[in-house]
Amino acid sequence: MSYLCIFDGDFTYYNESDYFKEGESYILEKKDLEYETTISLCLDPTHQNISIKQRRISSLYQNLYYTEFFNELPTQFNNHSISNETFPISMNGNLLNVFSFMRKDPYNSEKIFPVAFMFLSARDDNWDFYSMEYETIKVGGSYMECDIYLNDVPYDFLTFSYNPGHEKFQLDVSEEARNNFFLINDDNTMEPLENELLLEESKTYRFIYNDKYTFIVGGSFILYARL
Repeated sequence: MSYLCIFDGDFTYYNESDYFKEGESYILEKKDLEYETTISLCLDPTHQNISIKQRRISSLYQNLYYTEFFNELPTQFNNHSISNETFPISMNGNLLNVFSFMRKDPYNSEKIFPVAFMFLSARDDNWDFYSMEYETIKVGGSYMECDIYLNDVPYDFLTFSYNPGHEKFQLDVSEEARNNFFLINDDNTMEPLENELLLEESKTYRFIYNDKYTFIVGGSFILYARL
């Protein structure tokens, strides 16, 4: 069983087999407020409600498909901007494809960054998140020394630290975990991670550790789940 997971500051799950009916079309509406974005999903009985710039999910042949119409700020699929295109919403084992909903920086229109995410999840209670509001975030196997505690990882597993010279967050992986921690690139190939990885504001990053944990990092959020 799989669940469509939408994160817009909190997680909402939709049971794929129970919620989505074969041949039906659903409107996915993105609403930007001053400091937050909300995503709502509703049945579209006309199957043609595209008069306003919206996004749509369709259930065909027991699979879900996402359609992005012409929008001023297109959704990204694994960091590829999509416009007036349809993509399958799929999950291949522990490999998650991620749709990222973007926003412009109110102080600099040249900068865009992800504010909400959509992907398939194997469970409906597996995900948690942490907001990157501080200059250093530690992830590891110690309640006392880490902001995010995880089982079965080194105590100093991951460190997200703000690099003032580049004005970006930097990710470092402990030496003990480095051989089992991988970046999933935009073409869905796993590659080893080099330390001091600078996180681009406009990108969504996907990582996997030793078939135990998966991470989605983008904008100001770290999403994580045990596999």
